[in-house]
Amino acid sequence: MHLRFTSILTLLILLSTQASGSEITVLLESGRSLTGAVSAKSDDSQLWLATGNSGVRIVRPIDWDRIQSASVDGETISSDQLRQQQIDLAEPEIRLRSEIVARPVRQVSYEEEETYVPRLSSLRVSAMLENWDYDIVADGLLLTIDARDQFGRSMDLQGQYDAELYAFRRHDFYTVPSQRGVVSTRLGRWGGKLESSGGTASVRLRYQGLNPEIDDTLSPNGLVKVRIIVPGQGVFERKVDWVRIRTYSPYRDYLELNQGSNLPYNRR
Repeated sequence: MHLRFTSILTLLILLSTQASGSEITVLLESGRSLTGAVSAKSDDSQLWLATGNSGVRIVRPIDWDRIQSASVDGETISSDQLRQQQIDLAEPEIRLRSEIVARPVRQVSYEEEETYVPRLSSLRVSAMLENWDYDIVADGLLLTIDARDQFGRSMDLQGQYDAELYAFRRHDFYTVPSQRGVVSTRLGRWGGKLESSGGTASVRLRYQGLNPEIDDTLSPNGLVKVRIIVPGQGVFERKVDWVRIRTYSPYRDYLELNQGSNLPYNRR
């Protein structure tokens, strides 16, 4: 009889210990999980989790709206169930040498969450022929830079860019017979400060001297090389091949082949 009473008493003590101060794991809407003991500081607005030993303890407040579910002793419960059982799960208040209050995990975006550090993970570059003045001749390329972080979200860039445009230029065959009269030529180089808004930066690359629109010795497509320097992130290089650098016009091309360069296409 005494042995049975001792077994029941031991079981009650274990259950009491399990229900008070046991560690739980909460899953946040962001996908992050936190483990700790429910602190007696918990109230209707926030759940407080405590971690650490008897000497130093770290307590962290979490908004209830931020919690998606919880795991208590291997059993998954909802946020509402955890809210109802917080008093039973709370550990007793113990006087400690040191207690550190961590920054709260609030109902905020990744950009504001304490563990979120934006890191440039993906960089996409595209170039498109554009016209910025009154005439019909294209003036250059519009370079678009799209930056993404490690979560695939758009992020703003602050840095420097350097861009170069290359295209094939036709020469008399006898001048460059080794290359069959065609030479890769740099048509321009641009650089400056790069600032993006909403994760996308647009830069105008205005033609410098050689304009494929009015120079029929240049190929209609080219290569754009871009070098982007982002402080604290690194140096990134991208190439955009087979970019259209001359407006598609079968009429103009026919005139160039059959009537020379004095074209009505470019006249006002």
